[in-house]
Amino acid sequence: MSEESKAVVRKFYALLDKGDVSGVTQLLSDKLVWYFAGIPAPFDKQSFVGFLNAFCVAFPDLQHSLDPQIAEGDRVVTPLTFRATHRGELQGIPASGKRVEVRALNIHRILGGKIAQAETVVDMMSLMQQIGAIPTPSSAGA
Repeated sequence: MSEESKAVVRKFYALLDKGDVSGVTQLLSDKLVWYFAGIPAPFDKQSFVGFLNAFCVAFPDLQHSLDPQIAEGDRVVTPLTFRATHRGELQGIPASGKRVEVRALNIHRILGGKIAQAETVVDMMSLMQQIGAIPTPSSAGA
């Protein structure tokens, strides 16, 4: 079961890297609960798909590099790095044209071959610094 669950998560990122949000949606349980660090309430399937669509507009060349996954039971832990160019608005922040590289850690719960629950911890501070939305420590005092 663990290898099959890892494969579901790998497929999720492969489809996302192709910009295939429709394909990604097929991998999500109708009862999805997705926790995202820094966002007070979890996403359900509909709100998560909306989030993904907006993120793909902001970063249309999004690519994930997955580190070795760890799986136990119905859970898969996936550390990763995503790289992309900020080409569209992100939460009111206009496109900067800047290239980003950000680390994240995801824990997915796979039930019946679909992602039923997930938690994402991503370095949003680094992302915001890289797109110029907040100053980096070296430029904060300048």
